[in-house]
Amino acid sequence: MTGLGGRPLSPASEFAVTYHRGDSAPGRQVGGFRQEYVALHAVPVIDREYDLDVLRGLLQRTRHQATPHLVTVLGEPGIGKTRFIMEFERRVAANPEAVRLLVVRSRPVIGEEPLEVLYDLVASCCGILRGDSADGRAYRLAAERGDRLLAMLGRLREEFGDIVKDVRGKGLMIRLEFHDQSESTSEIIRDQAQAGLLGYLFAGYLLRVHAIRIFPPASATNTLRLEPSVYLTDDEIARADKGLRDLIAVLRKQDGETLLHAHA
Repeated sequence: MTGLGGRPLSPASEFAVTYHRGDSAPGRQVGGFRQEYVALHAVPVIDREYDLDVLRGLLQRTRHQATPHLVTVLGEPGIGKTRFIMEFERRVAANPEAVRLLVVRSRPVIGEEPLEVLYDLVASCCGILRGDSADGRAYRLAAERGDRLLAMLGRLREEFGDIVKDVRGKGLMIRLEFHDQSESTSEIIRDQAQAGLLGYLFAGYLLRVHAIRIFPPASATNTLRLEPSVYLTDDEIARADKGLRDLIAVLRKQDGETLLHAHA
C-alpha cells in the first residue's frame, strides 16, 4: 500500500515487528519481533527452569555470604534474554527479603571492551554523567552518599542521645561514638568497656545478627568507624539504620548476653 506522495504506508504492526524491503519482490518482508515489544513479556518461559534454579541458588548464596556475585546472561538478539530476566524478577518478587532490580540502557559493546556495559550500569544507577572525570565523579558521589549516611546517623544521635555520644566525619569517613559503658549494670558490657573492647563487642553483634561489617578504630574503642564504598546504596543505609537501632535497643536494656551471643 502507498500513501500520499507514493510512499509506502507503515504496517499497523510496525510497533512490534521489524520489516525490510525485499530484494526482488515488492512490499516488505518480516524481519522479526522488536526486542522491546512489551506484550512478548507475557509469553511463558519454556525450558529454562534449570537456569532459573541456578540464579535462585546464586541469590541465596549471595545473601548467605553477603558477597556480590556477577552473572552475565549472553545470547543472540531475540532469543529471550530480557524475558528470562523478567521471569526471574517475577519469581523472586514474592520473596520475604527484598530484591532490587536495576534496569538501565547501555550503549552497544564495540571492540574488546565488554566491561563498558558494567560501567554504564553502575554509572546510571549512581547518577554519574558520561564525560565526568574519574576524580570529579568519585568525589561528588562520595559527598552525596556521605551526606545521606550522616543524616541517618544524625537522627540516631537526636533520638538516642543517652546512648550515642557523637557523630562526626565527612564524605565516607565517618565515626559513630557511644557513651562510656564502664559503669554498666551488665557484667559483660562493663568488662568489655573496661578492657577497651566495647567497640569490638558492638561490631561482633552487628556482623552476626545483621551481616553488617563495621569495626572500631584502634585509638577509640567506644567508637565505630564507617568507611563504605562510594557505591553505597539507599537500601544498605536503611539496613545499617535498622542494625544500629537494634544495637542501641539492646544496649539500653543492658543485655550483654544478647550482644555477646546472639545470632541471626
